[in-house]
Amino acid sequence: MIFFDRIDFTKGHQLMPLSFFIFASDVSKPMTPLPRCSLLSLDAIDIQDTSYSLRPQSDTGPDQVLRQSIQKFGILQPPLVQMAHGHYIILSGRKRIQAAEALGWKEIPCLIVDKQAEPYQVCEIILIHAQTGATLSPIEQAVFFRKTGDKFTKEQAVALLPLIGIKPHPYKLQEFAASLQLDQTAVDALHSGLIQQKTGNRLSKLSGKDQQTVVGLIDHFKLGGSKQQKLVGFAIELGMRTGRPFRDFILKWQQEDTADDNRPQQASALLSSLEKQCFPDKSRAEEQFQQFRRSIELPENSTLLHTASFEDDRLTLSITFENQNSFVKGWEQIKKNL
Repeated sequence: MIFFDRIDFTKGHQLMPLSFFIFASDVSKPMTPLPRCSLLSLDAIDIQDTSYSLRPQSDTGPDQVLRQSIQKFGILQPPLVQMAHGHYIILSGRKRIQAAEALGWKEIPCLIVDKQAEPYQVCEIILIHAQTGATLSPIEQAVFFRKTGDKFTKEQAVALLPLIGIKPHPYKLQEFAASLQLDQTAVDALHSGLIQQKTGNRLSKLSGKDQQTVVGLIDHFKLGGSKQQKLVGFAIELGMRTGRPFRDFILKWQQEDTADDNRPQQASALLSSLEKQCFPDKSRAEEQFQQFRRSIELPENSTLLHTASFEDDRLTLSITFENQNSFVKGWEQIKKNL
């Protein structure tokens, strides 16, 4: 681990303190010079070059929070750049450069990667830099490995996975590639964290329109992980059974949406309705079982359960006793009837 001393850059009357460090992933390798920090003119940086940009097209420009932070505190983590074809290209930290430009800055502190650095080492540095103070989204990770896929062997790409906290398994590269084949709505949802990676993996089994419908419902009802999985599962099942667009099954729910609705309750009702349409036999069996349970008038301290999916006719009776003595008395009566 190589530490850089504290450096102060003065911008007009604004002091921009910088304190940072760079990891060397393998000190046993022959090393080219590590990134050096320098004040660069914004005119020297090609902001139009997106060769190393990892964000989807929908994620454009710095948000207000970043602009305000830079205006108040300066650049606390310098962007990462490298000289190429007579100008500097951005390796990581594009939004900070865009924010500085929007604020009217003429210069910005940057970490400059030596142009003689090996491409593999550059990729290692990019991954470390991009994760300082933030976590790469699944889409940013996927874009990174797509852009580096033609530069390295599969083994070399897999060896980079631990740098983003993922075990080095080749299937992960296939998962990344599949993520980028999703409908743009699903890609944006994965990038923003609206849907989980597991949900994204299953969405690939749906058409683009159905992916849009599912993502729209997840966003509308704010569904969490397990409910996301249920919804996608129902969409896949109904599509396989009927060959109809998933939107046909939920259109009435969208039409009935109101500003003051109870969305958690509506979400539960929707999932229940979809389950009945997916598994009508199970729904009928459950309804018959509920009728049977009501007919036998169980005491309040007893519960009768069927197997979860009604795959057989087994029942489980559960009886709650207040204490050990009441259990002993009750058990004597139970034994006589067994």
